[in-house]
Amino acid sequence: MKRYPPEFKADAVVLYRSRPGVTVASVAADLGVNTESQRSWIRAADPDTVVPALPGLRRAATGSPVPSGPWSTKAVRG
Repeated sequence: MKRYPPEFKADAVVLYRSRPGVTVASVAADLGVNTESQRSWIRAADPDTVVPALPGLRRAATGSPVPSGPWSTKAVRG
């Protein structure tokens, strides 16, 4: 696993926050880092921030991811 300096992580969070409407994945791709790394840095910078999940996932009442979209079981059966 690659280690990034704290300054890089802080700059990555600032970049994400400075671009309204941008996805975590697109900022991560621009920086050449893993999407989940970027997401964890955002959470660490502000634990109360809601970081959007991967596209096509929604949260169930329990907080666990539930697939949605054309590949979900409901869509296939329905």
